Amino acid sequence: MPLKVNLRALLIVIATLLVTVSATPLVHRAYDGQAWMLDSYEVVASKQPSEVLEKAFETKLTLVLGKPLEMGRSNDGVYEMTTFEGKDATKMICKVMKDKNNAALGEVLALTKVGGFIKSGLCLIRHEEKPCIVMKKVEGKILNKHIGYKQASDHEKVELKQAAINKACDQTARLGEEKRIFHYDNNLSNVCITMKDEEAASSRKVRRTSPKSSPSQASSFSKPPPIVSTALLCDWSASQTFVVAESATYKQIYEYCTKRWTPENWKVISDETVFSFD
Repeated sequence: MPLKVNLRALLIVIATLLVTVSATPLVHRAYDGQAWMLDSYEVVASKQPSEVLEKAFETKLTLVLGKPLEMGRSNDGVYEMTTFEGKDATKMICKVMKDKNNAALGEVLALTKVGGFIKSGLCLIRHEEKPCIVMKKVEGKILNKHIGYKQASDHEKVELKQAAINKACDQTARLGEEKRIFHYDNNLSNVCITMKDEEAASSRKVRRTSPKSSPSQASSFSKPPPIVSTALLCDWSASQTFVVAESATYKQIYEYCTKRWTPENWKVISDETVFSFD
């Protein structure tokens, strides 16, 4: 027996559902379970008038690039710089974006917020004009590029990692509280480290061991191992940078950061741009 459908009743039901869905208020979805992490800067950029994007990348930049550094999913290369607008640019970096889009504009907005932005526009890369962002070069290099870290024992490496995480999370929390911006992707490749007393490692001293020491506990130094001096955030990728709610505190952000990143999981977990200055 064919099923009879009351078309009028069906249309009423559909109309009711549409009204219900459209009337449902939009609720912010907590990123990684943290209600204080609001829109990503890619979303922030998408809410800007279209002319903001056009203006950000309309100027033709006058620069001379140096050696290429790393390349990630969100860019077409990061370069050291020799000169910018006719002046020395050795303390600058040029990031070449794939497209003139919300990811590019979002990074401009994020860098401006934290004081790292210099200028954006178009630059000639391999005979093609590409959107570029000129930013301040962050001092240091990633932890595992330091000779002091390479020559440390397993136990010392854990201590060096923890010290670096603590310092990076301190900067993350301070920026979160003061600037209301959160640098989420604090993996090892996105934190630039400087170290004290690293010259002790370069002399390659005889390992210090005791009869009860295991190889992993033995130190590579006849002097105390180097100390993490600074750990500074780099790579403000728009998709991994967030607006922070006004209610969030330094303590809340710092505790989340140090739980999220530990010596056990602090490694390169993304192929986003790596700022490794050798």
